[in-house]
Amino acid sequence: MFRALLQAKERLPANRMCEVKYEDLVQNPEPALRRIYSELELGEFDPAAAGVRPYLSETQGHQTRTRVSAEDLAAVRDRWAFFYERYGYNLRESEDVGRARATK
Repeated sequence: MFRALLQAKERLPANRMCEVKYEDLVQNPEPALRRIYSELELGEFDPAAAGVRPYLSETQGHQTRTRVSAEDLAAVRDRWAFFYERYGYNLRESEDVGRARATK
């Protein structure tokens, strides 16, 4: 499905799809949202910022926790290696993080 999306993306006008790394959105949400507004040509972000900032303040510091079995982690690694490579994720580092979460 993701490969099909990437192929379709090539046929879309630039202002119809915007890719954002999850880490960027979590670590620096407002700049990421500004970039999304800009790339998708949604207009000025400032009017939306008034509604977004309270939410960002309320959720600041929220941490996600995921438990993944070693089996599932291996399956993700094998099936999604192309994704890791395309977006510059370190497959080994992700495996180590997943393994640590699986053992906790």
